[in-house]
Amino acid sequence: MDVNLRLLLILFVILYPSLVFLLRTVIVWKKIGSLPITYGKTNSKHDRLGRIFKILVCMSLASAIIYLESMGTYQKLLPITSLEIVTLRVIGIFFAYTSMIWTIISQAQMGSSWRIGIDEKNKTRLVVGGVFKLSRNPIYLGVIITLFSLFLVLPNLVNLVILLATITTISMQVKLEEEYLKKIYGEEYLSYIERTPRWL
Repeated sequence: MDVNLRLLLILFVILYPSLVFLLRTVIVWKKIGSLPITYGKTNSKHDRLGRIFKILVCMSLASAIIYLESMGTYQKLLPITSLEIVTLRVIGIFFAYTSMIWTIISQAQMGSSWRIGIDEKNKTRLVVGGVFKLSRNPIYLGVIITLFSLFLVLPNLVNLVILLATITTISMQVKLEEEYLKKIYGEEYLSYIERTPRWL
């Protein structure tokens, strides 16, 4: 891999979890006085999806770390050599950073309504402005694009499985959230559904 692309990948692996998860969690925590992470340890569908999602994101970042640390170990992730093209890697890095910025903007526009999972204890404001005019799920969309981007940068069988599993997991989570939002916001949310696509 080109030295510049390698440095950009290293920077991304540091920035993404720091800005998208850690910093946003701290910001909202300070605003609402409690952790905005709603996934629990029960065997409910909601909590199981949360655990799976966390594992998939960690595995994707781990794949990049493994690549940066040990090419020998990386070979065990079954690289797809036909896709190891500089152009695809450049495109992947570009979209990885673009989707990270998109996700950060989406989170910021949610403000104190941002949660990881469904918050059934507190009714938050329904956010329909900004990027939420373009997509009902811009944060999840950003995550999917990020993982697709990382697959382009590091095309291997494990990353492909992670990408497909993440799309499936997020789709199931979105359906759970939609049912909850319909129940809580009623006509306001139904009207939002009519004018805004689920993804883009």
